[in-house]
Parts: sequence; C-alpha cells; structure tokens
Amino acid sequence: MFIRLFDITIQCNLSKEIISSTLLSCPENKVFMSIDTIFIGKKDAINTVFLFGKDFPLYHDIIWSDIAFCEYFKTIDWGLFKYKPTYCSEIQIYSHIYYSGISYQNIRVDFNNTDSIHNKHCLLHVRLCNYRNLLK
Repeated sequence: MFIRLFDITIQCNLSKEIISSTLLSCPENKVFMSIDTIFIGKKDAINTVFLFGKDFPLYHDIIWSDIAFCEYFKTIDWGLFKYKPTYCSEIQIYSHIYYSGISYQNIRVDFNNTDSIHNKHCLLHVRLCNYRNLLK
C-alpha cells in the first residue's frame, strides 16, 4: 500500500474498523483519493496516477460533454463540477484517472456540497491544515 499526504488535517467520518478494512482490501487497479491531498493504492495504480506528471496529457473542454465523466466528477467535488475550470489541477488529474481506466473511490466528505448523499459513505473529513503556513 502506498500513501501520499499533503498539508492536511484528517478526521474519521466512519469507524476506524470500516476505514481500515476498506483500505486494506484495496484492489490492484483502484485508488482511494481526496481530491488533491491523499492518494492511497497499490503500487501500479499509484504509478499510473503519477504518470500524469511525467506524460502531462492535457484534457480539454470536451470532457464536459461526456455524461459519464460528469456523473463521476460531480460526486468528487460539486464546486469544481459546477464551475468547470477545465485546466485546474484537480480537473486534470481526475480526468487522467478516469480516462486511464483506474477505479477510483472518493474518501473525503465534500464540504462544498454538505447535503450530498455520497458524504455519508466517505471515510474521512479532510481539510487543509490551518497551521500549514506557521510551520517552518
């Protein structure tokens, strides 16, 4: 299992037992992610995600005419889906994951869409660390 973390705070949304069993049963071609802060998965899946930075495929506005992609992305981040900033990093990395055929599971409660039915199944509350600029 490989994990990459950024400057965040993490709180459980579900029990630690459910979180642990979910992460430990991760299939080979699946990535658990929190938009651009946490990446969890087996080595090959993580390597595919990080090939984005090496190959840098650029996804254009045509992604928004793909109904399946839109359904996939609106469960990830309603705020970004609503405004569709095609060239922001989050849209680009999730496009790469989607079109690479990697299975994806959102593990972060979408605080931009607190009424989402998907939030009750998310594993974690993930926020940027309030003290990240204070650490030296």
